[in-house]
Amino acid sequence: MKKYAILTFMSSGMSYGTAPDEASPARLNLGKHNSSHRRSDKTVEDLIRNEDGTIKQFVSQVDALNYCIELGWNLEQTIFDSHEGFNSRDPLSNYIFILSRQEQ
Repeated sequence: MKKYAILTFMSSGMSYGTAPDEASPARLNLGKHNSSHRRSDKTVEDLIRNEDGTIKQFVSQVDALNYCIELGWNLEQTIFDSHEGFNSRDPLSNYIFILSRQEQ
């Protein structure tokens, strides 16, 4: 059976030449949680986390994508969301990756 997920990465830190902070890390939505699902620390449930539960930081959207590929996900489609166009330097631009993998 093929399963799908959405990987999102808001590049706010990228426009300043720094990695994103805890306000804009990568999120992997497996269809189980949405933005209203929050943990006791008020962070959203679908943030990618390290084994110790801390929020995993990525230096770029490609870093986050490569991490998911290492976990067995395949890239299906890429969507760039910005009101200023693809070459935008808008700090609130989003990279949305549609991922899939075969599961039994």
